[in-house]
This record gives sequence, C-alpha cells and structure tokens, in this order.
Amino acid sequence: MTTNSPIEIVSRPADGTVVVSAYAGESIEDVARAAVALAQAEHAVVLFEFNGMNIRVEETMIAGLVVASYKNEVTRRAEAYRASPEGQAAEVAREQREAAEALALQTLLAELPAHIGTESRLVDWIGRLALLDRGGFDMPAVAGENPAPSKSQIARWIVGQVIDAFRRNHAVHPVFALHAAKYTAANV
Repeated sequence: MTTNSPIEIVSRPADGTVVVSAYAGESIEDVARAAVALAQAEHAVVLFEFNGMNIRVEETMIAGLVVASYKNEVTRRAEAYRASPEGQAAEVAREQREAAEALALQTLLAELPAHIGTESRLVDWIGRLALLDRGGFDMPAVAGENPAPSKSQIARWIVGQVIDAFRRNHAVHPVFALHAAKYTAANV
C-alpha cells in the first residue's frame, strides 16, 4: 500500500509513544499536521526529529502551534549561535570573505572594458568571474520568507544566479536583463 503521508512510523516503545520519521524534503507544516493526526488517531504521544530538533506532539495539540514552537526554537538557537564566540567568529569571517569577494568583483569589473572585443581575454575573464564564491552573492532572503529584500540583497542574488549559470556551463538567461533593469530602477 502506498501513502502520501510525510511521516513513517518507525517504532512503538513500551511507554506507549509512537516514534515517527519525517521523509526528506517534507515541510515542518506537513509533518506537524500528520503527527497531530496520528497522535489523535492513536491517542498517543508522537515523537519525531526534524532538522536535528526533537519534537513531541500530544493528541490535544494544534499543528500550527507545533510549527510555531519549532520555528521559535530555530530562531532561539540561531540567536544563541550568533551571540556565541563561535557565531561571532563566523560573522567576522563572513564579513572578511564578503569584503574579499567584493574587492575581487570590483577588480574584475574594472578589467572588463579591456577584454571586450578579444574573445580569449573575455573568456578568461568570465572564467575568473565564475570562480568567485557564489555563496556570498546568493542571499536566501531574496528567495525565502523576506517579502522586501534590500537592493543590495537583490543585486547579490542576481550576481549569484549569473555565477551559478557560468559554473553549470549554461548561458546567462535573458530574463536577467529584466532583473537588472528592475534593480537599476528600484529605490529599495
């Protein structure tokens, strides 16, 4: 029998709980709904791990509150990490990496006019551009839950997408001309 459930029962310990596993790629919203439904059907506590976090669902719970609790804990852990010595060191390293990437990009952009018209030099330039660390040029806030990304975030996303196209040996899609025009016209 096949099922569309985002979870699978993996064990039923002697304490009466039901331990489930979420399938890869499932959202916390779908897993929480399925876990609450299972808890209600089984009249039991359902336990599962989601992105390294242990979650306990009781039959009286509402899926939306399970999701909110999960997201609050994710936020709390992220804030605690950023405040920790390791998180602060990672932030300093990120800032240094971004400064180096920005300098490398500025250097490459300054060289571009000298390479236009000479295929071999232009191809070499594109190759060096493609080697820039895309991670610094692809802000998740643009594609994620941030409804109003900054102009800088949009610019970094556009550059990241172009670098990714180069890395995959793809042409830069013409739609990026529209993105660039919107970026230029934006007062964000």
